[in-house]
Amino acid sequence: MSQVSTQLEGSTAILSLEGRTDLNLLGLELFQSLIDGLDEVAADANVTTVVLRGAGERAFSSGVDLHEMRDLTPQSAEEFIRTLHRAIRKVLTLPMPVIAAITGPCLGGALELVLACDIRIASEDAIFGLPEVLVGLPSVIEASLLPKTIGLGRARRLIMTGDSVTSQEALEMGLVVQVVAKD
Repeated sequence: MSQVSTQLEGSTAILSLEGRTDLNLLGLELFQSLIDGLDEVAADANVTTVVLRGAGERAFSSGVDLHEMRDLTPQSAEEFIRTLHRAIRKVLTLPMPVIAAITGPCLGGALELVLACDIRIASEDAIFGLPEVLVGLPSVIEASLLPKTIGLGRARRLIMTGDSVTSQEALEMGLVVQVVAKD
């Protein structure tokens, strides 16, 4: 069962994406759980900061679960996209800062999600990209946030080629603000 768990550490709420497999694959259920978790922390007057991370040690998230996408109908695909969009918009409009703590892969819809965060910090093993274009799926949700973050030329490269970048490259292009050693 994919979900988002919340842990409070003082005034910081840590939301962990617990997607399918240790790659934290994202699906409709997880996006709805994220919306619910963000609503809860936004309503808690004691929470001043939110940290968004992937559960486990292997990945922030390798993106949307293609097995789930394969079974979508036009109607359920629309619901899927709208729910992902709502989750990302919720991060963008949260009344407190949201920090993305990124370990390992941060791909596809997960990259679009972290683009909505106020601060992105990556471990040295993090990789970023929009590989869905390599299988014919456009980045349709919040890839529009990418040019404002890293510039139009770099954004076009990632969106059109499916290339991935390392944490160091992400730092150099302004996608993340800091790279830290992996614990």
